[in-house]
Amino acid sequence: MLDPVRRKLVTILIAAAATLASHPATTAAPNTIRLGDEIVEEREAAGRMPAPQWPGHSARSLQSSIVSASQTALAVAPVPERLRCEYRTDPLGIDTPQPRLSWLMESPVRGQRQTAYHLLVARTAEALSKDQGDLWDSGKVVSDRQHLIDYAGKPLESRLRCYWKVRIWDKDGNPSGWSQDATWTMGLLAPDDWHAQWIGAEATPRQPEPAADDHLGYHAAEAAREEEKKWVQVDLGKSVPINRVVLHALNHGDGGIPLKGFGFPLRFRIDASDDPDFKTSQVIVDHTAADYPNPGHVAVSFTSDGVTARHVRVTATKLWNRHRGDTPYCFALAQLQVFSNGSNAALKAPVTAQDSVENWGWAKTYLTDGRRFSGDAAARATPGADAPPRPRSSFARSSWWRRMSGARWCLSAASDNTNCGSTAGRSAIMSSSGWGPLL
Repeated sequence: MLDPVRRKLVTILIAAAATLASHPATTAAPNTIRLGDEIVEEREAAGRMPAPQWPGHSARSLQSSIVSASQTALAVAPVPERLRCEYRTDPLGIDTPQPRLSWLMESPVRGQRQTAYHLLVARTAEALSKDQGDLWDSGKVVSDRQHLIDYAGKPLESRLRCYWKVRIWDKDGNPSGWSQDATWTMGLLAPDDWHAQWIGAEATPRQPEPAADDHLGYHAAEAAREEEKKWVQVDLGKSVPINRVVLHALNHGDGGIPLKGFGFPLRFRIDASDDPDFKTSQVIVDHTAADYPNPGHVAVSFTSDGVTARHVRVTATKLWNRHRGDTPYCFALAQLQVFSNGSNAALKAPVTAQDSVENWGWAKTYLTDGRRFSGDAAARATPGADAPPRPRSSFARSSWWRRMSGARWCLSAASDNTNCGSTAGRSAIMSSSGWGPLL
């Protein structure tokens, strides 16, 4: 391969030889030499630069020397460059047992071409430097191919680093020198070659942590039949007296259109037991004989008198129909509360289920996390009975609390034909209840 300096020199020599061939020396003045279209004369008397002198050489001999030098430079055979394996230079992780090798040939000679090649592949750089191809020695192959030559040597092993080089023959049958060494490294060729431990994986998948707005609740796996049973239960940690169980219905839907009462079962029952398998249990409520009215976005409370247990299970016997897909029937709840002595004993309690959707904002653990409730504030209250939560600010006490209490009194007074819609009617109701005028 000619380096850029030698290539430039060859170009200059060729141009000079061609110029001399077309403009031979003429019989000019004794001290005049014609080079191309320029005449250099020695006029020392005129103070000009003396003409160049070539002792012992005439213009014709100079032309012969240039042509001879050009022919000598052009006699050097081209050398292959830009060696690549599978389109890459010195690649790592080659996963094919027969990598494909390529190179390019560059030459300043017009019409130059490759007529044969010889490939060597070795295990070590030392062996390759001694022209020993202990993995593959192709010998001289008569071919002009330079692209994607299939490796045809000994079988290659995983992680093996291979050293290779190539030489070629030109159109006149002159061999080049060897190319610069190149390499490739084998990857893992068989599953048994993998000896490592996975990082980042967990023995049990971590529960999803969606944003608050996407924290939906519990959703059983969808079913193709409405009569397919689904159950979910909570472990209260110990046996406690159960006063009531509250089911919070969802306000949720597909395509951004919320549906009140989404997934609330048409028929269901609630049982309590000290046995997690519910081989023996006590019935808190049973609505399996007829369809239960969908509560919409409202919490439904079921009282339990004299029941003491550790586990509470909700079993859906007729599923809600979402009217979509091949499995349209589902069972879903926003929250499950179990009140015992005025507090929610199910808050953060462990949840188990027959099956559960565990993505897209759904998880069985969300059933007791205390984050999503129905619109009924009374059922959501943890301390005590059915009173609404105590206001936390003076503004709430003076405005919100009075409005909410006034609404309750208005509902009770409506049976007496009290005009709750008028300001006078509302004020009369507020005054009679001791709350004063409505703010």
